[in-house]
Amino acid sequence: MSSKFNSILKTTLALSLVAFASTAIAAVDVLAIAKQKGNFTVLARAVEAAGLTQTLQGPGPITLLAPTDAAFAKLPAGALDELLLPANKDKLVNLLTGHVLAGQKTDASAMKRTRDAKTVSGSIIRFTLVRGQLRADDARVARDFYASNGVLVTIDRVLLPK
Repeated sequence: MSSKFNSILKTTLALSLVAFASTAIAAVDVLAIAKQKGNFTVLARAVEAAGLTQTLQGPGPITLLAPTDAAFAKLPAGALDELLLPANKDKLVNLLTGHVLAGQKTDASAMKRTRDAKTVSGSIIRFTLVRGQLRADDARVARDFYASNGVLVTIDRVLLPK
């Protein structure tokens, strides 16, 4: 084989691999990202208990303000266990949908330019900068993870219904 053919072959193969990897990454939804990251296990369990799995795996776009496991640990003792009881499913759904912005992919950069946003539950989340740190209500915004159907935004507190 000529060196020119080898070069073309290598370039074609490299582009094919990049295209395949991009497709594989783009197929990951916000709930799958939450499960993959390892520090959203409580959130994933709560989503399943609330019956919201299909919603967070849907086409989107959605923004999931995702409390970490450490954020759930800040809840009063027994509060999470009580919310996960089948009898409290409506309360759990209300709590979780208060962390979802439907119809938009709002990452931290966009939140800095926005005063507030309405959640699926109907509550309003206020975005502020406090000493250079972005906050969603009283929760600190830490990091964005982009998904095929939206964006998962890490927060350090559970947003409680008002």
